[in-house]
Amino acid sequence: MMLKRLVSILRKHWRLFALQFLWIVGIWLLRDARDWMIADHVELKLVVVVPAGVPESVEVKTKAHESMTLKPRDGYPHHFVQGWSECLESFLKPQHPGFNPYPVDPFDESSKPRLKQIYGFSYMHQTDGYTDCRKQLAALSQVYGTATVRRILRRKYGFEWKAIEQSVDRLKEAT
Repeated sequence: MMLKRLVSILRKHWRLFALQFLWIVGIWLLRDARDWMIADHVELKLVVVVPAGVPESVEVKTKAHESMTLKPRDGYPHHFVQGWSECLESFLKPQHPGFNPYPVDPFDESSKPRLKQIYGFSYMHQTDGYTDCRKQLAALSQVYGTATVRRILRRKYGFEWKAIEQSVDRLKEAT
């Protein structure tokens, strides 16, 4: 009985359903075509330049009160890339209550990398990388829109942690 009713409705209004279906598919195809056209323009650049103010070596005390010498200038590129990739990963990962409750908003200037138990200067270097990535995302999002940039970068870099890590490694090798 229900099937007969559904068939009769489809026979009467098939043109309306077909037009709606074509409209939805057409919009999807146009969006996809637009994404492919501008994909070459949506690109992130990973460039690490050690600032002049980063000291060559720093004397720190361990928990056992032993003196230890660290070289922040040598570790700057590593921590910069860590912060940069953390920003990219948080931007690209789908929003999920348990894993990624607050993805990066490119226009939020107060956003910082997650807190870690590392030395303060290392965290500042991660913040430099995070901020650099966020500023690039903001510039692209202002031109093309945040959703479009996210969609295109997910196609380029993936959105799983391992795929993003491999993409960042390729960007490091390119510089």
